[in-house]
Amino acid sequence: MKTPFRIFPSTGYVNSQFQVLNFVENVELNIAINGQNINTIVLSKENPAILTGMKKPGEYTASCTVAGEVHIQKIIVEDAIRLGSSILKTCYLFDNSPYTFFVMKDRLILYNESTDQIITENNISPTSIQQIDQENFLFLTEAGDKDEQICNLGIFNTTQLRITDELLDSYQNILISEDSRRIWLQEINSKDILCYSPSKTGEFNRIEEFNAVRNHELSTDHRQIIIEQEKAISVINVLSLSKISEIKREGLAVDIDGFIYGMVNNEVYSYGTNSKKNVYFPLPEKGLNLSPNRFLWIGSDLKKGFFKHRME
Repeated sequence: MKTPFRIFPSTGYVNSQFQVLNFVENVELNIAINGQNINTIVLSKENPAILTGMKKPGEYTASCTVAGEVHIQKIIVEDAIRLGSSILKTCYLFDNSPYTFFVMKDRLILYNESTDQIITENNISPTSIQQIDQENFLFLTEAGDKDEQICNLGIFNTTQLRITDELLDSYQNILISEDSRRIWLQEINSKDILCYSPSKTGEFNRIEEFNAVRNHELSTDHRQIIIEQEKAISVINVLSLSKISEIKREGLAVDIDGFIYGMVNNEVYSYGTNSKKNVYFPLPEKGLNLSPNRFLWIGSDLKKGFFKHRME
């Protein structure tokens, strides 16, 4: 059963008003702090409730029982007073959703055009919002400078009016593909590269994992991810998730667009994730010029002269 009520904001201040939305008629809602009940109200859709008496800082609980099931929401009241308004960063409007997202500098405001309701969540201010489906939205929040930027991800569900799953504090963004609904991240400490797919149930499902990554590159068309590990190099198509892997060896090269090169009987072959078969061509007498700037990996034999290369 979905939650019969939601209180906004879920984090407020001692001078905040808290808005109660209820989705079931005649629900008796108890408000408590430190295990002691301080208020009981009966919710009605015709008379939305506003809570103004939560002046003591701390963690409150709001609870009700519907059909024998207990539903609880925690509300945090910070020991501070909010003064003034905020600055609008941007807003998002989606064709098949009644919600407009107003992203402020320090909060998120949602307007439901169907019900003419406005709700506010403090301390949520995503860098960008993408629609997953009619009810789920991907929140991306970036922090830090470009070289050491951390990304936090959350799935916000407009039926439950809350964030249902999060990936926090440990990731750098490689690619978020709107076409394939794939999220490619690198774990900061382990250097593992992970691929997630947001589900319609509001969860991040892990669908690929590469451990102990030494190096990686995103192709110029953002369709391939090239991953170097200790003994192998893999090229993954971010749309189809088709993958090719090669054991590192002396006569192997992999460029930053995801093409793999090798040599057989003085012929050069090349292939990629979209290739149906290897493409062969004769090795020129003067060799090939391989630019290290264009290759993620060049085997030692190639560097020693099987292929001549130049430094750029």
